Amino acid sequence: MPELAREAGRAAADGFGTLKLKVGMYDDYARAAGGARRGRTQVRLRVDANGAWDATAAMRKLRELAPLGIELCEQPTADLRGLEASPVPVAADEMMATDLEGALKRARIVVLKPMLLGGLRSALRIARRAHELGLRIVVTTSLESVVGRAGAAHLAAAVLALGSQPAAGIATGRLIAEDADEDPFAPDRGVVRIPDAPGLGLP
Repeated sequence: MPELAREAGRAAADGFGTLKLKVGMYDDYARAAGGARRGRTQVRLRVDANGAWDATAAMRKLRELAPLGIELCEQPTADLRGLEASPVPVAADEMMATDLEGALKRARIVVLKPMLLGGLRSALRIARRAHELGLRIVVTTSLESVVGRAGAAHLAAAVLALGSQPAAGIATGRLIAEDADEDPFAPDRGVVRIPDAPGLGLP
């Protein structure tokens, strides 16, 4: 837990305004989330259970997490059924590739990973449909190389044109030991800037 708090502190000091914590693996998920949140009231905190809970456990845990001001919980259960009364906004992630209609029906927020949704055009079509349904949209990567992150960055910019959205989750380059090329999309003070050049903007 102390290392988790230090990691959250480093990210906040680097300028990131949103942090995400994987909670499905933690028995003491509330303490883990509290450690990441501690003293960082200006930073938004989201959690991701990767479908590890059932509906009963999810509702209990989401009620315990709610006082921490959690921005959203990604995929608390495999199908998001029975979570209509969740005090924490529920986001569909893995479901988007396996049960799109169920995700659009049950989630308040959708997570778009273009590499898992048929590419950028397909993901943008889904984004427009989600926007029409009044859902919020988070664009993330699936831990791909700079090429995939570049595409996700452009998708995130296109989604922002639809209206204000939660922060995208595309600052994942540091998790890759050896990338395909230099990264013009590396975040600066938590912000990814889109190059003005045509195309993806890669060398």
